[in-house]
Amino acid sequence: MEPNIIQDNSSQPNNTNQPVQPMMPRQKKQIPSWLGFVIITIFIVIIFGGVFAWQYFFVKVPAVVEAPQVQNETAGWKTYTDVQYGYEIKYPTDWKKIGEYSSWASPIQENVSIDVVAYSNEAGGVITNGCPGLGGTGIYSTILGRKEINGLKFCRYIEISPDMGGEKDQSVNYFTFNNDYRYLIRLSTMITDGDLSYESDIFDKMLSTFKFTK
Repeated sequence: MEPNIIQDNSSQPNNTNQPVQPMMPRQKKQIPSWLGFVIITIFIVIIFGGVFAWQYFFVKVPAVVEAPQVQNETAGWKTYTDVQYGYEIKYPTDWKKIGEYSSWASPIQENVSIDVVAYSNEAGGVITNGCPGLGGTGIYSTILGRKEINGLKFCRYIEISPDMGGEKDQSVNYFTFNNDYRYLIRLSTMITDGDLSYESDIFDKMLSTFKFTK
């Protein structure tokens, strides 16, 4: 007979009576603050860049056209109307009207005036290429060309008359015609070497107000 072998388990550890150690949760890795800032910045740039690109390429914004600020320098001027010949023109209040004629004298220089002369076609001379027959005895005329002002076509020329008491009568003339009449608007002076910049400026502004009424 085999002898009974009794195992002695007293020397082996008994795990059944020992407490179970709880498992600690794994710690999550945290994103560095600087990296988070970079990510947020990139995200914002992408969003705003996309909005800008959409507006630039796909949204048509109507162009804003600013109305030019036009200063009406003749607003306070007087208006001369000629019913017979059917025209009107403005002139400065400080320019004195000469008699009953459509003529105005410069307030700062003598012998300088701006005139409007109207006459019928029957009383006028020959018109060549939009300009009247120029010149006469002792009169020298030079055509400067043609100019359009407010839809009206003018022939421009300079006229120099003979000596009158040691002076010459010079004029810058604008000629046009309408229906049965001819119109001559001129800056006339007996000054040969004076400064006419002021009068010339007024002359140009008066020309810009000239218009037919019939």
